[in-house]
Amino acid sequence: LMSKLQVETISHTNNTTAMTIDSTGRVLTPARVSFEAYRTSGDVSQGNIVVWNNTRHNIGGHYSTSTGKFTAPLSGVYLFTGQAFTDNTSNITLDLQVNAVSRFRYQDVTDSNGYRSGTFSYITSLSVSDEVYIYTTTSAVHFNANGLYSHFAGVLIG
Repeated sequence: LMSKLQVETISHTNNTTAMTIDSTGRVLTPARVSFEAYRTSGDVSQGNIVVWNNTRHNIGGHYSTSTGKFTAPLSGVYLFTGQAFTDNTSNITLDLQVNAVSRFRYQDVTDSNGYRSGTFSYITSLSVSDEVYIYTTTSAVHFNANGLYSHFAGVLIG
């Protein structure tokens, strides 16, 4: 015997919407932990945590624009992505660190104008309160006033 559950919205006991399923089967999870941060002023020199000073979204408020750190609110698997841009005189190497330990390193490529950028995607398992951030290993992260060249983003995927 097969059962069938038909719902449009699943809510927490405090009436916060946890999940919505529309008529075509698309699932929305509006409280899913997620952020996108970017930098609009001041280069970040070698040997520092990159503090991305603005966010386009910060669902749950777990990314800090003052420390540059994302703090995991739940144990689970997270996806992080980003890009860092530097001037045309230096290579760039950046580490994604979790609790001050490098987990992933990415390096630059040079565009036709001589500017360099490094991009990455990284999936990792985190525990509650793990802190994730980008650390400059070589060179400086360059900023752009509109935040288009350097950013850092993450989302809880499961």
